[in-house]
Amino acid sequence: MCTGMGHVTSLVYLVEMTPAHLRGKVLVANLVVMPLGNSLSGLVNLAISKTAGSTHWRLMLGSGLILCALQFILMLFAPRSFKWLYMRGERGESRKEAEKLYSNLTNDQFLALLDISSKNSNDATKISKTKLKTGTVRRMVTVAVGLVIVGQISGFSAVMYFSVQVGHTSGIGDGDDNAQVFLASEAIFVSNFIGVLISLLVIDK
Repeated sequence: MCTGMGHVTSLVYLVEMTPAHLRGKVLVANLVVMPLGNSLSGLVNLAISKTAGSTHWRLMLGSGLILCALQFILMLFAPRSFKWLYMRGERGESRKEAEKLYSNLTNDQFLALLDISSKNSNDATKISKTKLKTGTVRRMVTVAVGLVIVGQISGFSAVMYFSVQVGHTSGIGDGDDNAQVFLASEAIFVSNFIGVLISLLVIDK
């Protein structure tokens, strides 16, 4: 649950903090980083199982906490969403947060970051809430939600994240040596990463 909520929240944050002309590239980078991180974590687990033994699950779990702690520290210095502040009416604070990322902003540039024009600057909240009612946006959201639901129902996420347990059940490995199980799990993560790359390359073709 926390992973799902964190993923959605991070996507919303990236969308709100990125200019429109870079938004697609940033979201693509986010899609690539997730399966890449899974692949790297699998390599770390495989390395630990080869060196310290596959029974050292505490070491495998603890290695992931290092990056989690680093991310938590960096989040303390991350600017707040200037779009969210603007919608709350805190326009001075919104401008300050935006200038932490983009220096020497003109008023038009600031409004462009907010995805609103100068003539509609006094009605930003209404604009933001009514975009979902348009046919194009509604269809895009419907397709996106549908694809996520299909992916969850298919069980692929369960196979990927519980691949070690699936390997044990399938009889992979030899006794207490789980290196082969972690190797099979890594193969699943790498396959997912390659699949994401291929889909991103052909999606606009």
